[in-house]
Amino acid sequence: MISAADPAFWQQYPNGCTVYDRLGRRLRKVASFNPETGEVAMGRGRFCRHGFWPAPLRVVPRLVIHIGFEADK
Repeated sequence: MISAADPAFWQQYPNGCTVYDRLGRRLRKVASFNPETGEVAMGRGRFCRHGFWPAPLRVVPRLVIHIGFEADK
């Protein structure tokens, strides 16, 4: 399982990621996942939902777009 609590996750996805199932549905509030099996844990803390979605999961890194002017250095 790939977990957002793991520092290696943030090295691979520094801005986070978005997870989709095989059918293209976006999975929200994903805390950990296994792209090969479709196993997903959603939520945080006490209220965590665990289940399986159609595999393979598609993981899309989030991009950060900076709009504006940079200050003079």
